Amino acid sequence: MENGYAVMPLVFVDGSSATAVAPSHLGIQDMSAVINTSGGLGGVDRTMAFRYRNGSSLMGEGPLESYEGVDGTTVEVWEPIDHPAGCPFLVFRFGGWFAGVRTCQDELTESQKREWARLLSGDVTDGGFLVLSAHAPLRLQETGGHEGPEMIIGMGRANWIELEPGRCDPQTVANDGDIRTMSDGTRVSFNQIGGGNNSYDYDWSASWCEDGLMRVQVEYAYENFAKAAAEGFRLRDVVLAD
Repeated sequence: MENGYAVMPLVFVDGSSATAVAPSHLGIQDMSAVINTSGGLGGVDRTMAFRYRNGSSLMGEGPLESYEGVDGTTVEVWEPIDHPAGCPFLVFRFGGWFAGVRTCQDELTESQKREWARLLSGDVTDGGFLVLSAHAPLRLQETGGHEGPEMIIGMGRANWIELEPGRCDPQTVANDGDIRTMSDGTRVSFNQIGGGNNSYDYDWSASWCEDGLMRVQVEYAYENFAKAAAEGFRLRDVVLAD
């Protein structure tokens, strides 16, 4: 905390970094973070899920198969406990991190799983953040790409703040909905999804571009939270991965 503000260092799996700053009443200091990205062999076609310290939601039944990973590590296929459709994950372990690659988007063959296992690696920074790297022909989605590195800060089913590193234009990112200018000059677009009998209290969203380097999207939010985040949640020291 700094003078009543929560200060949170962030590192994305591509190596992009930033520092989030928000008034303590917004509550980001009590929220958890979910990270996502995608990759593939030649083309980007696989979503990836991550867990820290506890990989039980990725590893419900198994291991069903095992492959040799980087530096002699073991990469396993598991049936997850939280996916009723039964989509197995190819699960990597990097320090305290678990990374799960979905195998059921155009079923990965045995040879493709073996390639993933030997070509994907991850390093854990001194601060405990995971940064991924890949060797050709495996590639990870680039910074700013569709289904690329993102982080969602939130708690439960409402009041999520989604962060996507990548260059953006503060004047065009917020180009629909109710456009408002915050006290510091930030241009924000507000939207309320639904309406009528199908609306919920937490159906507000807000979006804007931070310093031309990162998109911020507040989703599934209560109106007061969406407005408070738009006014008070900011990023500083944003550095995009090469």
